[in-house]
Amino acid sequence: MTHRIVTSIDRPPRETVAAFESFSAPLVSDVMGTGRGTMDAGIEPTFEAASVVGPAVTVDAAPGDNLVLHRALQLAAESDVLVVDADGYSEAGIWGELMSLTAQRMGVAGTVVDGGVRDVRETTELGYPLFTRHVSPKGSTKRQPGSINVPITCGGTTVSPGDVVVADADGVAVVPKSETEDVLAACRNKRDAEAEMRTAADTPAHFEDAFDEVLAPFEEADPEG
Repeated sequence: MTHRIVTSIDRPPRETVAAFESFSAPLVSDVMGTGRGTMDAGIEPTFEAASVVGPAVTVDAAPGDNLVLHRALQLAAESDVLVVDADGYSEAGIWGELMSLTAQRMGVAGTVVDGGVRDVRETTELGYPLFTRHVSPKGSTKRQPGSINVPITCGGTTVSPGDVVVADADGVAVVPKSETEDVLAACRNKRDAEAEMRTAADTPAHFEDAFDEVLAPFEEADPEG
């Protein structure tokens, strides 16, 4: 495997990233299209109130080894989100309390790990947003190389450096950097449409066309009625 460590990235404008704070991961997922840009259900927050929005610093780490992750933490800027492909490895916690404390003091917004983490109680007490596939008390090695700020796959989703991560209790959505303005516009439109649905308090009425197209051929009157 060829390893690359890119020490700087191009991030979306701060105001663009901040605008995503008004939207949930499910709403962003909806406007991105079915499944696209949404990590699989195995990537979960370590505590329910965890939420984070920020540009991705991507990390490709060897299973069970977090040396490159420590280097990525040095390279991260305030409000970044570390997104880590650890090959879904479950038998080591490659992120824990001390890394969370360091990240928090640096202003790093949160961490997403497709692999294992540990010290969940302590990171929860810190209030540090942490999303992961596994939890393991086992420690990690610091011997293997890796890559930083290259395209990775995390939670079954391609993530490139500078993409905007939107994560909360429902999971993790990722907006490609090149699509941020279009996705923001779509999020605003969907938010307005859902506000109208709440006011009407009649959600089914919005799907009459789909009822006619998909369900109507199978409807029949109750013969006993």
